[in-house]
Amino acid sequence: MNRSESYEIPERMKDRSIPAAQVGVRIRRAAAAAMVLLVAACSSTGMRSPDPQNQGVQNPPPVFNLSGYSATYKKGHVDGCAQRRDERLYRDEADYMMGWNDGRGACAKMRR
Repeated sequence: MNRSESYEIPERMKDRSIPAAQVGVRIRRAAAAAMVLLVAACSSTGMRSPDPQNQGVQNPPPVFNLSGYSATYKKGHVDGCAQRRDERLYRDEADYMMGWNDGRGACAKMRR
């Protein structure tokens, strides 16, 4: 077949053609679908933790198994984790001091 000869569409293919009006609709739908996928891919995954200062909500303290320890040690551990200290107890109670130091260290490792 020469390039100068015209090519005729076979009869079995003629009825498969798409009307021009439908071509535009299909292109617009494909473009809209691509935009939706692009926006979805670029949107936030929500995996970031919310800022508790902006939300007014504090993160709950981590859970540690403190069974078998004295109540003073447990209070020191909780206070150490929260990075607050009762100076009188820290000075006068060895259990509070040990609990505070342990709580501060354990929670500091979890914050890293």
